[in-house]
Amino acid sequence: MTRQLTARQEAILRYIIRYKCDHDGNSPTIRQVMAAVGYQATSAVSALKTLERRGLIKRLPGRALRIVVVGGMWSMEEPG
Repeated sequence: MTRQLTARQEAILRYIIRYKCDHDGNSPTIRQVMAAVGYQATSAVSALKTLERRGLIKRLPGRALRIVVVGGMWSMEEPG
């Protein structure tokens, strides 16, 4: 059984997806993620690492912040 996302993790994932949709697939910066969800720097990085470990996003090496939403979907599907 997989654990559900925390409210902040879900907020970050939704923000990333919304940002990518609104900006031709480009990824937000760490500062933009922090501002969107009210996180401190280390907390935002930790949350991104958690989303990556859970297989929801993939951060590409060698890029400042290039995030791929796993599965290529840039929209959240409501659980059903």
